[in-house]
Amino acid sequence: MEKQAEDTQPVPPEIVALERRTGRARTAGDLATLEGALFELGRAYLNSGNVPKGLTQFEEGLEVSAETGNRQAQARFWGYKGIALTQLGNTHFAQIALQKARKLAQEVDDLPLLADCLIHLGQLQAAAGKTSRAIAKYEQALGISRDAGNRPRQMYAAAQAAALFANMGALEKAMEYYSVALDAAERSGRRHAACSYHIAIGNVLLAGGENELAVTRFEEALELASTLEERAAELDALSHLMRAHMATNRLRMATFYADNAIRLARESGAGDVELAQINLLTPYLLEQEQYAQARPYLERGLALAQGQDNWMGQMTMSERLGYVHYQLGEFDQALAAYKEALGFAQHIHEPAARARLLGRLSAVFAEQGAMDEAVTTADKALALARENENDDLIAEQQMLLAFTYQDAGEIDKAITCCREAISTYEQQENEVLREQAEMLLATLVEGSAG
Repeated sequence: MEKQAEDTQPVPPEIVALERRTGRARTAGDLATLEGALFELGRAYLNSGNVPKGLTQFEEGLEVSAETGNRQAQARFWGYKGIALTQLGNTHFAQIALQKARKLAQEVDDLPLLADCLIHLGQLQAAAGKTSRAIAKYEQALGISRDAGNRPRQMYAAAQAAALFANMGALEKAMEYYSVALDAAERSGRRHAACSYHIAIGNVLLAGGENELAVTRFEEALELASTLEERAAELDALSHLMRAHMATNRLRMATFYADNAIRLARESGAGDVELAQINLLTPYLLEQEQYAQARPYLERGLALAQGQDNWMGQMTMSERLGYVHYQLGEFDQALAAYKEALGFAQHIHEPAARARLLGRLSAVFAEQGAMDEAVTTADKALALARENENDDLIAEQQMLLAFTYQDAGEIDKAITCCREAISTYEQQENEVLREQAEMLLATLVEGSAG
């Protein structure tokens, strides 16, 4: 009985009414009414998430429209059949259906449907990694929509093309198409879309190093978002302003916008969004050596991650707190935080994080004068890094062991570890870190000779 209760979902009233209308038309043999009812019922099922039932209505609609000879209806049914097949993951037959819809739409001169078919075909091409073909489809859809004066479709087609250009690194083309999308959004009064395009343009400018112009775009997005009475849009704009000021290395402005984003997320009860903002801000604060300033954010982030049962978040916040304590000379607290983070890493089976955290623990042991524990822990970190064939971690742990042995007065072992690190950096072709390792080696060798 319990299983039956799970499977029985309440049917939305809209669908019940459409099913009755469809049934009456089918019984009466009223094909024209049945044709329209099947189309509306199929779309209702699609919107409710019941894609298979939606597909069934569209397939029956194709049979009915073939009887009535309504080619425009056939084109629409083929189009929606293609959309349903796409959602079901049957991309091959989805493309066939959309091509048929496209051909019929051209024959009956249904420009909105023709543009929609091209957009959906473009999405299939993009998903298949055929970027050039996808862009070509979007450009065709854009031209048809522009000629027809259909701004919503013009906006959408331009934005799709712009996103692909941005992913390709073709920033000028991305700017061009996002500008078209923005213009269409503003002219059609779609303020939410306009806000998102300001942010998209800002991201393109940021990627191109035009940080000041990016900030201006994000500010425009924030101003627009504040009039929408939709906190998600405002949060998005605040978050992007935080990132832009990080890119321009303006600590005060970055934290100002971060604080506003965190406050707004907290007021909205969006703990996951609040944690995401903290996760963005705190690495920047650590990079800027603002350890005391980072601490309350990390403590709040850890509490949020615990409340969400987010093991990855708990590991990340604990590790960063450990680093803060270490840099502030609070070695007992650093040890406790790193051990807690290590426990989370073990729980979620993150070997790279475990190796990194063992290295951090080794450094704390060394600061506390527990050299035997420092060496043993660093050896474990190196073994784990090698086991997972992680060259970055291998080199890092080799260098850590070199420093640990140096602190312990075992210079010959320190020299051996340092030479191993140099070899690893050479294999990675990492000239910067190799030179740093060679400088340490020179110091060790000089000390050994003395």
